[in-house]
Amino acid sequence: AGNNNNNLIDPTTTGRLNTVAPGLISESALRQWPANLDRPKNWLRTDLSGLIPYTGAGGDEADVRVWAFAAFLRNADSIQWDACLPAEKDPQTPADPNELVWFYPGSWFGVDQPVPTVQIKWLRRAQQDFEYLQLAKQRGTQLNVLPIARLLAKPVEIQPGQAPDPTYGLLIGTANRKAWSDLKPILTQILQSRGPGITPDENAISDLNQRTLRWMEPLEKPVILPRRTEWNVGTPPPGETGTWVNLRLGFDLYNASDTTPDQNLLSYDPTHLSPGWIIQPQPVQIPKLSMYQVAPQGLSARLDPARVNVAVHAPVRINFKSGFNGATTPLDVVVPMTRSVRRRAPLVINGSLDDWVSDDGLQGGPLVKLMSRPAVQSHTLEYSNTRSELFSSWGDDDWYLAFRVEGLSPGKSVLAARNFVEYQNGRAWGEDVCEVIMQAVYEDGTTGPLVYVAVKPGGNVWVERKMKPNGEWQTFAAGVRYAATLQQSIWRGEVAVPWPALINPDKTDSFAAQGKPNLPTLLKFNFIQHKRDSGESASWAGPIDGGRDDGFTGVVVLKEPE
Repeated sequence: AGNNNNNLIDPTTTGRLNTVAPGLISESALRQWPANLDRPKNWLRTDLSGLIPYTGAGGDEADVRVWAFAAFLRNADSIQWDACLPAEKDPQTPADPNELVWFYPGSWFGVDQPVPTVQIKWLRRAQQDFEYLQLAKQRGTQLNVLPIARLLAKPVEIQPGQAPDPTYGLLIGTANRKAWSDLKPILTQILQSRGPGITPDENAISDLNQRTLRWMEPLEKPVILPRRTEWNVGTPPPGETGTWVNLRLGFDLYNASDTTPDQNLLSYDPTHLSPGWIIQPQPVQIPKLSMYQVAPQGLSARLDPARVNVAVHAPVRINFKSGFNGATTPLDVVVPMTRSVRRRAPLVINGSLDDWVSDDGLQGGPLVKLMSRPAVQSHTLEYSNTRSELFSSWGDDDWYLAFRVEGLSPGKSVLAARNFVEYQNGRAWGEDVCEVIMQAVYEDGTTGPLVYVAVKPGGNVWVERKMKPNGEWQTFAAGVRYAATLQQSIWRGEVAVPWPALINPDKTDSFAAQGKPNLPTLLKFNFIQHKRDSGESASWAGPIDGGRDDGFTGVVVLKEPE
């Protein structure tokens, strides 16, 4: 095969090929395999970078076994794993949870033979799963086990022109532990229902089919991912005054079912709304959901900041109603909207929080945990196990933020320091960090740069910005002032962000002509805390998948004092 051979491969030899099968996250095939040609053998790769890594294969038995069902689904008879020995040179070095280690060097434990790991037991269990599926295929019950493989693997197929997204890794596989524990008896009964020397019992087969359908039902529900918030300044309705806010709340809908429901409905639940939300109660009809595909959808709302006077933000509920069976799937998200009032008295940045009052509050309770596969697939909104308080105000020169968070590593956080933030899969890692995402929004819909500020207990500040929404984060000197005080596990901090770091410089001349400073009407805003000891990350608006996720935020309306 080569450039001089336009036909590349002789069609009569296609049965000799061994090709890479689509992985757990892959692009949809643009062409079908010709029906008159022998199909090649398939194999799966797990050593590719990007969207097809192990997806945590080393950390959980289900993450290993899912590949066996993916192999059966993709007609692959082998899987290529990466190195079977640990990359670390000694047992004291923390292991990468994405590694799938088969053996430890015996020298680590004073023996002269390789020491098998618990992960190789998971691989043997995966081999057994695959053998069960193959045996079912040989006994003529392939149609019974194909839906099982589909719902346990849950691959994602990206359409042409659709940007790949690492968050889709949360959709694959099945995080329902009961589904895994109930699997083996069902597979065993399927194998015993038909085959050589077995007289089929139609009543028993009917009962087995019903049992399988009950097992499948909770796994076939669509998954809704909250992904985007689009904020802009709205016009108050007749008879109302002050700044209103328009919101377009975006979701990704994933369907692993082969029913591909049509005429589905998406709506807000009017009984689960935060104060100040004005919605259209009529549901929005959305197109058919295709199997394995992720479809973006959205809902609009209007919000009145004058009706928001609390720092505890109730979740907003979204309902998806299937056009196939009428089943409703709810999703709760926290989309905060609040106000930041201009400060008249001077503010001393010392980390004590003595200058702040409850009227400055943005948050007064637990933050929302960042996404996890079990929470995403079960549509569970999880909160941090500690309380967080946020305060905000502004002046002509700076925008101010103060916070009080818990869960600090006592006595550890300031023993070592660095002036940068380490990220793993988009999340801060390895130390106590508080992160802030901000973007100015003007009345005409234009915006300033996206600004990211990370602060640490020891006084370090890390600042980045994006000049374009899809651009790269770049470090820059913003002149941010920051002070902190530490008291056992409590961390108090105050941050002053100069307006020149946030504003759109193109607005300066037009605002100067009006005799006022170049200040926005709104700030897109999110606050994220990462705890070193527990590894927990949680955010003000969420759930989100990474600390620098600028697509999903809350909003803060700048307000003059009464």
